[in-house]
Amino acid sequence: MNRPLVSICVPTFNGVAYLAEALASIEAQDYPYAEVIISDDGSQDGTLAVAEEFASRSRFPCRIFRHPPDTLAGNWNHAAAHAQGKYIKYVFQDDIIYPRHISLLVAAAEEDPDVTLAFAKRDILFSEAEAKTEIAFRMKSDLVDIHLGFTELRPLQDGRRLLADPRLLQGGWNKIGEPSFVLIPRAAFLSVGGFDPSLRQLVDIDLYLRLMAAGSVVFVDQPLGAFRVHDRQLSITQAISGYSSAELPHFARKLMRSELRDRFHLSTLDQLAWSAESNPGSKPRWLKARRLAIKSWFRRLFGAG
Repeated sequence: MNRPLVSICVPTFNGVAYLAEALASIEAQDYPYAEVIISDDGSQDGTLAVAEEFASRSRFPCRIFRHPPDTLAGNWNHAAAHAQGKYIKYVFQDDIIYPRHISLLVAAAEEDPDVTLAFAKRDILFSEAEAKTEIAFRMKSDLVDIHLGFTELRPLQDGRRLLADPRLLQGGWNKIGEPSFVLIPRAAFLSVGGFDPSLRQLVDIDLYLRLMAAGSVVFVDQPLGAFRVHDRQLSITQAISGYSSAELPHFARKLMRSELRDRFHLSTLDQLAWSAESNPGSKPRWLKARRLAIKSWFRRLFGAG
């Protein structure tokens, strides 16, 4: 098996509570060819001290960068901008990856030169007290097997096939998972433009959809890490504030204007038309969705899409 360099990107911001555990899981990888890039977004706690201590003793080359705070995606892109490996592998400060995480994802990605996205299942991690609550039980039920939302998911498939899935946006929109559990060829990441700084909550699924359109997708059907859920988590605080719901129309309109719409099933265009409405109580624009679908069909028919 080829063993290309993997750039492990760790974006941080006030992550002292869990960062040491996340970095320890990186150190425990059985894959030897990696570099670690830590990009800090202006932490005011002990995050940088934890990062510097890790860098001083890690078996992997580790570089720490300060990023002037602007957007979530800005810091993620800043980390990737310093990557030198064939693959980019994010590990967020709250999450952990299991020892075979990188080696199994690299092995899967190396099977096809057209792979633009590799991902795996993950576990959901709560604190000991939170794990016993009814909310935790429900979140595990909803979040663990999100990949089952696809009509059919193979170990290797053309990403455009997933984009055309009529169930693409049914249920949860993100059927891939968090960036901590994907592996992305750096060339593919750069070719699609990285993360979109105009988004805050749907940053990851936006990138995944663009990567699907660019090549093949591989899936490893076993948990290779754990996504930590806690009350200070940015995705949860944004959901509580209502920001994630407010972002949906903007995201839907972006997709309807993009070239990706030529790949979507009619049901996906219907869902986007509904989500793009500024007034959630109004009727969905079924006619507009079908008009888009017909135009997309003609573009594909005559080789323009």
